[in-house]
Amino acid sequence: MISLIIIGNEILSAQIEDTNLKYMLRRLAEEGYAVDEARIIGDDIGVISATIRALSAQSRFVISTGGVGPTHDDVTLEAYGAAFDSPMILHPTLADGIKGYYGDKLTPAALRQATVPECTELVRFGETKWPIIKVKNCFVLPGLPEVFVRKFEGVVGLLPNSVQRYYAELLSGVEEAQFAEALTRYQEEFLEVEIGSYPRWNHHEYAAKITLKSTNETQLKELYAALLAFFKEQAHLVGSQEPAPYVPQQE
Repeated sequence: MISLIIIGNEILSAQIEDTNLKYMLRRLAEEGYAVDEARIIGDDIGVISATIRALSAQSRFVISTGGVGPTHDDVTLEAYGAAFDSPMILHPTLADGIKGYYGDKLTPAALRQATVPECTELVRFGETKWPIIKVKNCFVLPGLPEVFVRKFEGVVGLLPNSVQRYYAELLSGVEEAQFAEALTRYQEEFLEVEIGSYPRWNHHEYAAKITLKSTNETQLKELYAALLAFFKEQAHLVGSQEPAPYVPQQE
């Protein structure tokens, strides 16, 4: 449903540690939205525009962060214009806001932040005076974490209601190779359930965690029951969590 783009040479070079992607993934999971793909790319107009074009076509929404400031390497908005063949314009609403913010310290570089693709839509949220920039089905957010978080939460409030997802898990006392073929067969039978398998090395409680996620509660419960019986029969089951509404957790 949603694709994410993190933009910035400073991220790729490890000059700055990105926190925006982790935040988005956690919050979207909490709200029940599926993320199709996430990419981290540099400040190259060609790469950014190609990425926007590809992800915009495959996902219902795209959210990008970074590259919308006043300096020469802030080329994200220009890349959006190239991606959608939309000429760049000085948006009067954005320009007025920037002029009011900078006052007599206004520079051409600062005003550059008001130059956006002609197809841009400004979306107001909350009480902030700075709107969200939306280009087609893409939300364009700044990379600075303090500003990003506020705008991202505004985007979350604009997304359509999500579909309830369900989750269950089983813990195996043996490594994945012992049950991999069985999981493949079950996955082919239960197509609406996402089966995940995650090994744990030298763990005293279990050797692998099998997770089940789906918006189809009935099918997930059926698969859970089948896998529960399978692992019990093999004497491999060391723990389980029954199907319930999905709440993301990190170990």
